[in-house]
Amino acid sequence: MRNCSRRAACTQRYIISSSVPRRSNMPKPYYDDEILGKAFDLELTKKALVFVKPYRRQLLIATITVLMTSGLGLIIPKLWKIAIDKGITAKSMRVLTIVALLYFATYLARWVVQYYQTLSISRLGQHVLHDMRHTLFSHIQNMSLSFFDRREVGRLIARLTSDVEALNELLTSGTLSIITDIGMLVGIVIILVREDVTLSLMTFTLVPFMLAVTSIFRSKARSAYRDVRRKVATVTATVAENVSGVRVVKSFSREDENLRRFEQVNLENRQAFMNAARVHAT
Repeated sequence: MRNCSRRAACTQRYIISSSVPRRSNMPKPYYDDEILGKAFDLELTKKALVFVKPYRRQLLIATITVLMTSGLGLIIPKLWKIAIDKGITAKSMRVLTIVALLYFATYLARWVVQYYQTLSISRLGQHVLHDMRHTLFSHIQNMSLSFFDRREVGRLIARLTSDVEALNELLTSGTLSIITDIGMLVGIVIILVREDVTLSLMTFTLVPFMLAVTSIFRSKARSAYRDVRRKVATVTATVAENVSGVRVVKSFSREDENLRRFEQVNLENRQAFMNAARVHAT
């Protein structure tokens, strides 16, 4: 009963905070999403990778399939080159037939590898997601009541749902995408150097420009997507607190005022997503 009363009091304070002055002895809300650290923190990355460590076998399978997909993707342009140079130009039906069969075999092999790649990444992601949520929920359960007094329930829900999902995407699909891109880049460089050294050197002159553009994009994307995470947490917090405190809302006839506040939060959330979409589109 004491816990329920305490929770109701916290909900009431949150809902009518705009019309009731805050007393100095009330706990000040704590928003951990306003604490922004480095874009890349090695120590935090190591802690996050602990969740992947028990599933090294699935990670190895996913990595192998990703590299195989990249390798098979590099074969296809080479087949087109052979078909044009030694098939169409030389008017050799035999070469065109062999290239067509090899193209079909390569495409089929890539489809099979991508099938197992998707399964392995999904399996790895769900295992990591399960362990993360279990650990985080267990941790929240063991926190003191003062911890919940200073934090909105909705923000904690956002940590357990959307934020954990985003972190899982980074550790699984994000990591494997990096491996794929690096594998493709290395393969392309090797093929370019073997085909034409001069053309390769001319191409490499664009690398500094690409790095500069990437740095600018990374800075803008980091800011935009951080804002998205904050707005999502705010929307979740607003919905959770109003639904759990619906009796208080009706007791104080706050329906219209709470709807107005939610509309503002919802508009800010939409704007944050649109800003992130514009950055991503560039």
